[in-house]
Amino acid sequence: MGTNGGAPQNCVRPQFKRRILHAAGRSPSSHINPFRSGEYPRPVIAHRTSPTNVGPSLLSTLAARDFGCNSLRGMAGRIASTLATAEYLERLQGHFYNWYDTLTLKPMQPLYISTVENGNLTGLLLTLSSGLLELEDQNWSAARILTGLRDTLGVLKRISQGAESTAKLETFGNLLNQNPTLLKGKT
Repeated sequence: MGTNGGAPQNCVRPQFKRRILHAAGRSPSSHINPFRSGEYPRPVIAHRTSPTNVGPSLLSTLAARDFGCNSLRGMAGRIASTLATAEYLERLQGHFYNWYDTLTLKPMQPLYISTVENGNLTGLLLTLSSGLLELEDQNWSAARILTGLRDTLGVLKRISQGAESTAKLETFGNLLNQNPTLLKGKT
């Protein structure tokens, strides 16, 4: 594997970054992402989260929009659902507990408050607010939309290998590749 300044090559490719952001836009029905998930050596999800994890989840949803992996409506819905779920979480005098079970949304034992966790979430919410305010001035080009569609198609192909829908996804990919100006002039 090649490197770029000591970092593995796949860690700096834009497509890899977009694929990670696309995957980050997915969460269980609670709308709060789990602390950690992995695929190797076997699929595993750590069904817990903290205030510090909620902030980057919200920012990754905004970033997924920036990379064309999510529509404005999808981004807004995801952020609204996450914030509504966070509002539902039990707190002590307005402060979030350090760990929550993402399946039950209950605080995890031992119960304690971390000013660092709550402070991180506050800072990330301020960053999210600034990013959302900048959306009004964004210009969406056809190339940016096509890139997002191709990335989404790549994710769908990976998760549907061997399924009946694979042929339809290949057909859609061929259409995107044959018509690079499909959305030309539309923003």
